[in-house]
Amino acid sequence: MSENRNGNGEPVSVTKKEITPPLDLDFGPKTRKFTGLIAALISIIAIAASLFHLYTAQFGAFFALIQRDIHWLFMAVLIFLLYPVSKKSARDRLPWYDIICIAAVLYAGLYILIDMDNIVLRAGDPTTTDIILGIITVLLVLEAARRTIGLALPIVAVAALLYAYFGPYMPGLLAHKGYSVRRIFPYQFLTTEGIYGVPLGVSSTFVYLFILFGTFLDKTGAGKFFIDLAFAMT
Repeated sequence: MSENRNGNGEPVSVTKKEITPPLDLDFGPKTRKFTGLIAALISIIAIAASLFHLYTAQFGAFFALIQRDIHWLFMAVLIFLLYPVSKKSARDRLPWYDIICIAAVLYAGLYILIDMDNIVLRAGDPTTTDIILGIITVLLVLEAARRTIGLALPIVAVAALLYAYFGPYMPGLLAHKGYSVRRIFPYQFLTTEGIYGVPLGVSSTFVYLFILFGTFLDKTGAGKFFIDLAFAMT
């Protein structure tokens, strides 16, 4: 307990809980609003992601697939924690299906990290597990994109996947020999030509750092200082 005084100068008892507000994170109107333990967990994940990217920026990135996989793990977990499945979904709790999505992201991502040597050795000869996890990861990527930026990009991606599979049935110049599920999804999941391609590589090595630096300048007030300085000099 601690003692405070009201506007009339009378002592008022205030508990420590009332003095210290709970951790409250707000990432914008589209995201969930958490307090307490989940908010602390989100902060820990975000800090860990920042430390990982700063470390690799200073000491060098890991093997491309590993670097991009770890980057995807951090971002995907945060997306499924923060972004609800629809606008009408509750914003103050984490539903069971998002817990399943997070578990699937972690399992598939850790599968690559743990089995990397065998994945390289069996390149071109995927196992049943490779195919299943490839399908799951593609679906998770599509859902993460839908939640964050809308339907446009997922629709284009689905159209590309369908075109790869149904190529033999396409008319004229659009036709090709087609690719099987066994070829499409492991290729997307276990190579640096699919999900873990150049865009994710750039994001994991450059884009994240620029965003982190910009956020640091904004939150510390340094960004406003440089803007004011520029105006003062012109």
